[in-house]
Amino acid sequence: MTPLRDKMIADLVLRNLSAGTREQYIRHVAAFARHYGCSPTLLGTDEVRAWLLDLQARGLAPATRIVHHAAMRFLYDHTLGRPEVMATVPRPRRGRQALGVPLVREEVQALLDVAQDDPRCFAMVATLVDTGAAGVGALRAADRRPGRQGGPAARCPRQGSQASDGSPA
Repeated sequence: MTPLRDKMIADLVLRNLSAGTREQYIRHVAAFARHYGCSPTLLGTDEVRAWLLDLQARGLAPATRIVHHAAMRFLYDHTLGRPEVMATVPRPRRGRQALGVPLVREEVQALLDVAQDDPRCFAMVATLVDTGAAGVGALRAADRRPGRQGGPAARCPRQGSQASDGSPA
């Protein structure tokens, strides 16, 4: 192991970062050094920018590039004491999350029908539908289960209440 790697591992441990984070940061810094064929102590802002642009050109996801950026920031800010290297390198932005497929009228009606026996559940489903909450796109009429009395019952939490047979809901 190189003295720089040892120092970075010690800094990561001192800052109480998880073992997984430590492994990732060390791996990313090693890849950065291999890419340029020299120690990161000899590299600066231009090389970090070029490295992050290369990662983007190779098609790495924004979340992955954010971890690479964080590893570089830790190396230069904490281990090498050169915060000016990362001061002007922007953190990659996360990509937009794809929205769910909107429910069609029949699916909304099926959810409301399933929830009609429980006023709290009905209010929750109706509020989600009315506000266009993102999570409601994942709900489907298939998310219901047969009720205890043969009819459909929605999967809604019933805090502090008991089911009709006396068991906790």
